Amino acid sequence: MLRAAPLQVSATVDHVLAAASEKAARRRVTLVSEVEVALPAVSADAEKLAWVLNQLVDNAIKFTPP
Repeated sequence: MLRAAPLQVSATVDHVLAAASEKAARRRVTLVSEVEVALPAVSADAEKLAWVLNQLVDNAIKFTPP
């Protein structure tokens, strides 16, 4: 079930990158966020959005050369 609520995309991205930073450092991959902080809130399921972003970042770390 989706639980849509207003959320800041930049905060979600920052949280995901912070969680992945140690793994990225071990693989010698630099993570950079280029999300506009001033974006308006979006209506989304925070848990599901974070899961999708985690999957994308994890794959990027795995398949990006140092």
